[in-house]
Amino acid sequence: MDYLYIDYNAIEKIISERRFQSYEFNDSVILIDFLSCKIQNHKYHNIVLEKTTRGGFIYSGVQSKKGVIFDFENFNAFQNEKFKGEEKITILQKTLKYAMKHWNNNPLSSCEKNILDTNHSLVYPFPFTTGETYRVLIDKKADEKKQNSRGLDFLLVYSDGYDSKSYSPSLTHFKKAFEEAKDVCSIVENEKQPEGESEAALQVSNLVSNGEFKSINSHLGFDNWKFLLTNKQREFVEKDINGTERLQGAAGTGKTLSMILRCINLLKNYDVKKKEINILYLTHSVATKNQIEDVFATNLPEYVQYKDKAYSNQTISVTTLQEWCLSFLGGSIDSSEYLDIDAQDSKELQLMYIEQSLDNTIKNDFESYKEICSPRFVEYFTETYAKDKEELLELLQHEIAVTIKGRAQEDFDTYMLLPRIEHTIPVSKTHEGDLNFLFLIYESYRKSLQVVNQFDSDDIAITTLQQLNTPIWRRRKQKDGLDCIFIDETHLFNINEISVFHHLLKDAVKNNIIFVLDKSQAVGDRGLDDKVLNSSLGIIDKSEESQLKTVFRSAPQIVSLAFNILSSGASLFVNLENPLEKVNYSFTQQEEKKAELPEYYFELNDELMVKKAFELAESIKQTKSISRSNILIIATTPTLLNDLDKFSKSKNKPVEVLKRRGDTELMKKADHTNRFVIGGIDFVGGLEFDAVIICGVDKGRVPAVSNFNSETSHFIKYSWHNRMYVAITRSKYIVNLIGNKARGTSEMFESAISNDLIITKNEA
Repeated sequence: MDYLYIDYNAIEKIISERRFQSYEFNDSVILIDFLSCKIQNHKYHNIVLEKTTRGGFIYSGVQSKKGVIFDFENFNAFQNEKFKGEEKITILQKTLKYAMKHWNNNPLSSCEKNILDTNHSLVYPFPFTTGETYRVLIDKKADEKKQNSRGLDFLLVYSDGYDSKSYSPSLTHFKKAFEEAKDVCSIVENEKQPEGESEAALQVSNLVSNGEFKSINSHLGFDNWKFLLTNKQREFVEKDINGTERLQGAAGTGKTLSMILRCINLLKNYDVKKKEINILYLTHSVATKNQIEDVFATNLPEYVQYKDKAYSNQTISVTTLQEWCLSFLGGSIDSSEYLDIDAQDSKELQLMYIEQSLDNTIKNDFESYKEICSPRFVEYFTETYAKDKEELLELLQHEIAVTIKGRAQEDFDTYMLLPRIEHTIPVSKTHEGDLNFLFLIYESYRKSLQVVNQFDSDDIAITTLQQLNTPIWRRRKQKDGLDCIFIDETHLFNINEISVFHHLLKDAVKNNIIFVLDKSQAVGDRGLDDKVLNSSLGIIDKSEESQLKTVFRSAPQIVSLAFNILSSGASLFVNLENPLEKVNYSFTQQEEKKAELPEYYFELNDELMVKKAFELAESIKQTKSISRSNILIIATTPTLLNDLDKFSKSKNKPVEVLKRRGDTELMKKADHTNRFVIGGIDFVGGLEFDAVIICGVDKGRVPAVSNFNSETSHFIKYSWHNRMYVAITRSKYIVNLIGNKARGTSEMFESAISNDLIITKNEA
């Protein structure tokens, strides 16, 4: 093809219908195949794709006075094999959406620029990265005199590429396209769309049963979901079980819902075949379990039947790992003996006990141990205990749970000989005092639990693991074991817990583990690389991988900001994954109109910063007609969360406070009572809001690193890239950041600011 002609009516449909937004939908694949000259002609329900000897035409309805013409002499994206299909659909959508903004005089986004003193524009379809950026060149006034005389307004897309070379647009193909369009384009009757092919958004991140306060309606029913799934999602959902699989994807791509629908599909298929299958669906917390059970119940009418082996040979059990372990251990541990039934709450209590033990050990023993500890270790503990205690406690929790209890089995001599995991507490093997002091903190912690006769979640997991690895269970699991296990948010489990999973399966199906692992949402890797993961899961061969690329939750402006944060992190940390690379967007033009470029505010002190957070929330509620329960205020530190809570009470602000990760019950309550939601940054995962305000984004807090230069500061920076990625991608349309002007701009956002991905307000 020498040129491509797309009229206004077709453009309007292409940018507004879900099926054309992502290459993971069949209709988008057909469209790109036409643009790449792989097919000659095609007719959708109301759009015609027609190829002639010289050009290609996409039209719908009566011939329009507006449109876009691509001149393929210097514009090569659609025929360029270096671009994948998902990249081509992004280039097309970004270009056509710019055209619609031009005709409607809408404001431009950061990826669209008018070249001053010219009639030309640039569109940057992909997120900004280091180096040269791909761009599309557009002439807004091609053959202006003739167009004006005919009342036409067609844009000419005349070049693309990575270099800054400028091309003078030729009008030869532009004029030829007009001439041929008169004969080619004709009226297309708008046909009725087949039943079931709804254009509703597939919003899958927050799975709740009803109510308009979140995007998903989980009463939709399993049979209706197949019309909304992308090709990749459908491929994953309809698979049988055949070994280990890892499901990957960025936040908001529908990983959890795809897992649930896969389970339902298996139950139905095995029921029809009269074959037995027993499925275990494991989650990390009780809140997430309740959320997932709700979706099972509303999409599978026979869910109660499938939960009980007495009624069905096909069963599904949704539970937390800790609940399963406690059930397995039976009467060997009483309910009063474990910290909490919920593993997440148990780990919060564990941190409180560790803090008490740390305080006592620092007070009573640190001075004497300084003489035998390495200078680096002493400096680290002195600095971090005073300035970054929360990060120190998190590292100590990992040290006690995974290294001392799990790997060393609470034996001091074994602990001294173990190799160290990267980015944990820095110790020197030539100074015996370093590990001695850490083990002393553990002993204090162990005695604290012993006094109250309680066990933590790691005690339960390790004890279960030991009892699973016995002749009795190995024989019994052939009958009582599971046929497959689905593990949601595997990145939230530690190695002790992950090591339990493969022991639950029958020997004949010992590799039937399907798991979601998004290391970009895991706050700190702490050695959980692929080798350790495969070993812990009992995986011998490489697991099969399914990649979901279409983001349904967040607007492109928010995805671009999140991409920038992960990209800057990936340049610093080898193990940090960026699932937003080559991502597909799903937002239609109408949805993008609701979205705004993220904004970064600065206030004189923390008190004014807290006040500003509520002012922004009220403003968003009023100007954007967003309900209070759809607005989340995030605190980056516990102190700021406490300040937000106190302020809300003193000013009678209606709020609900998140106290656990993924608490959808609290979300329902907030919606019912019409209240804002506030929460700490580590509790917001698994939730979705129309607007997110993050309070306390400034130097020294994000990332929370002191001037002390150690290996652990590397880990702290790493974990904050994870935290901010999770926090930002909770939002669908609006992200506001607030920082303390005295502290200054967080280094994490310097690249985003320089690339115009975020607007700064009243900066120092």
